[in-house]
Amino acid sequence: MDSIKLKKTIDELSKIINISEEQKQSLFYKYLIDSKGIDYARGYLDANEKAIIDIKNIIEQENIECD
Repeated sequence: MDSIKLKKTIDELSKIINISEEQKQSLFYKYLIDSKGIDYARGYLDANEKAIIDIKNIIEQENIECD
């Protein structure tokens, strides 16, 4: 199962069994570690954290109003 399908599956399950966002993230990262290894999971995490920083910087530089 690819990571996009897995995220959708976890989202669907969370509606049925009522799990938190933190629990969903834990399941997803466990899948990444088990199927692709710790280095891959770390790279995925690092890329997502960098994207958040980049988006924040763009918002500040362009003076975009956000909630």
